[in-house]
Amino acid sequence: MVQLNEYTITILGSTGGVAKSILSILNHSITDKNDPIHHFIVTSKLYLIDIKQKTMDYYHQLFPNLKDKIITVQFDLNNLDQF
Repeated sequence: MVQLNEYTITILGSTGGVAKSILSILNHSITDKNDPIHHFIVTSKLYLIDIKQKTMDYYHQLFPNLKDKIITVQFDLNNLDQF
């Protein structure tokens, strides 16, 4: 159940370089209470969406501070029958 004041951040193309850069910043921000986005990240869920999704172990290894925040989803946005 979503709690009040919980944020959802969705990253499309989550295995790409830009997404990795964003996740790296968030990975550091979650541990720094003086970071301006810290209070958003600690109450957030991160939905990572990609056509060819990586495993959770992949994300946990690269971004260990976000491991309880990440939810992965794999689907092709070009597949119009799915929508």
